[in-house]
Amino acid sequence: MALITRRNALQVGVGALAGTTMLGSGSLRAQIAVKDVAPPKFEIESGAALRVLRPSKFVQGDETLFLENSKKFTDQTGVAVTVTSESWEDLRPKTATAAAMRPTMGSAVAMAAEMGVDLLTEGQYRALQELGEFDTKTSSWISTPPEVRKLGGALFCDRRYGQVFLYHNGAQSYYGARAFRGALRV
Repeated sequence: MALITRRNALQVGVGALAGTTMLGSGSLRAQIAVKDVAPPKFEIESGAALRVLRPSKFVQGDETLFLENSKKFTDQTGVAVTVTSESWEDLRPKTATAAAMRPTMGSAVAMAAEMGVDLLTEGQYRALQELGEFDTKTSSWISTPPEVRKLGGALFCDRRYGQVFLYHNGAQSYYGARAFRGALRV
């Protein structure tokens, strides 16, 4: 094992600085052509707003610069920016809550109907798992009995540890890694 001393670290640092200085002269660095291109123009919806959740102030300069840039963005676009600062301990639960409240693209039932397929039932899902190992890192919404749906619930399954598991959750929950499995009748 090599011994790293302050002297060795300084030598490496000076060597890196010398190398970048030589490359910066232009003789060894590839020349990249640059063009003046207008920034893209996006239409902003009327009444659009932006909420930003960020860690509490650690360095005043960072906080000041962020708020100034947020104000510039608002002035240039007309989009109101609300900045909320939270302690590191509160940041994770707050972001989890915000992600759970994220609007979804519609229900799995509606998406399946639009595609002309039916969500798999629990029995069909278990039969599918006998053909191979599916949903080992994800999970899939399955058909949920009407009495559970009336209460706002939904069922999903996955495969872990060589077993198929059935779970429940609120139908309105959002999970980026959860889709559905469908059956197409021909």
